[in-house]
Amino acid sequence: MYPEIHYKTESKEFKTVTIFGCYGESPEVFLPDTIDGLPVTRIADYGFAQTEEEEGMAVFLPDGERKSEARKRLCGGQVEEIHLPEELGEVGRYAFYRCFRLKRLSFTDSLTSIGGGAFTGCQLSHVEIRCRKSRQTCLRQILEEQRFELAVHISYEDQEQIETASLIFPEHYEEAVENTPARIVETHYHGSGGDYRQCVYHKEIDYEEYDSLFVKAKAREDVRTLIRIALARLREPYRLTGQAEEEYADFLRGCAGETAGFLLEADDMKTVRFLLDQKIWEGEALETALTVAEKKGHAEMSALLLQAGRKRSGKKTFDL
Repeated sequence: MYPEIHYKTESKEFKTVTIFGCYGESPEVFLPDTIDGLPVTRIADYGFAQTEEEEGMAVFLPDGERKSEARKRLCGGQVEEIHLPEELGEVGRYAFYRCFRLKRLSFTDSLTSIGGGAFTGCQLSHVEIRCRKSRQTCLRQILEEQRFELAVHISYEDQEQIETASLIFPEHYEEAVENTPARIVETHYHGSGGDYRQCVYHKEIDYEEYDSLFVKAKAREDVRTLIRIALARLREPYRLTGQAEEEYADFLRGCAGETAGFLLEADDMKTVRFLLDQKIWEGEALETALTVAEKKGHAEMSALLLQAGRKRSGKKTFDL
């Protein structure tokens, strides 16, 4: 179901639609690809911000509904997830200003321009991108405005073939610290997120550079962040070299207990099966994960690990 949309038709080379505001109740916002047969190509400045809207807008209404003064403008804390139109090419300045509950955003490689301050006051956690025409995206512009951890899922579509990648960009921030004896202010950088954000060159992700940063991340990030990075790359190994694959796998073997605890909290048995199928958990790592599962009283995970141990030992029982 689409929201009530206030828009204008603009004519350049051909007619397109620019959205100036949306009204409704659902925190998950889906925007149509077309309105009155015209492609939706732009979100105006402050399109999802709390602001006074100019008069004279055309109104798009969901099927069977009428314009209502009771509908609230979708902005601020009323927006949690937004799915942008397939041919959207531009997001205006401060378009999502202070949408402090906005966590998820999806768009395609048609989006090539994001205005300054578009995500000021936001704390995105997940971004999904569909690349249908090229491998170039505007991800870098989003990363530059978001210092918090961001999970990114990208699908590369080439005719009938689709390849996918999942990446974690860790949190980072800068801190000004006064050096009194030297009478200067020094900038201290925290976290490896700043380095990871440099892996997008000319709108394309350098996957080899991204993977090479895991060595630095191990010295600067907490173990759970590292687990998320390693699992994301191993589960969807787009352009993952053999060397990087082994490094991620070795890390997960070495912290099998922490990984097991992380997956138990998420009740993520699919990833448990993945670690077993890929033989990342075996031997000592398998024993460690089983110990954690039994202590937590998780019957399903314990059964999976016991069964894997029996198969690999070739015995009917698996004694630790």
